[in-house]
Amino acid sequence: QVSFPRIQPITPAPHNIYTVSDKALVQLICAIRLFLPHSGLSLSTRESSVLRNKLIHVGITHLSAGSNTRPGGYIRKSDDPGQFETQDNRSLSEVMDMLTLEGFDPVLKDWSPLFDSRPIQA
Repeated sequence: QVSFPRIQPITPAPHNIYTVSDKALVQLICAIRLFLPHSGLSLSTRESSVLRNKLIHVGITHLSAGSNTRPGGYIRKSDDPGQFETQDNRSLSEVMDMLTLEGFDPVLKDWSPLFDSRPIQA
């Protein structure tokens, strides 16, 4: 599994941040896809929905959706600004609909015991 998290600006910035352009990111993803043709490639919600929609066609195999970067953000509301800002704020169902419209078959991680309603046996 290879991920491509680009550094996002934070306030206050502790040092100069070297940004990676969209063009450089696409070139990197294409190079990794050629070098590791059977590896999973992940793209987070740090990227825009437009870019993510396009990159699924050049080899991205894993997309996050409905992400929350605030500590405890999945279980309670928080005014904390979070670790970084997400650019793609679509819900899981919206990302799944997009994948279906683009001709892909969305698959969720459903093999973990955590998704089973029965208690985990020690």
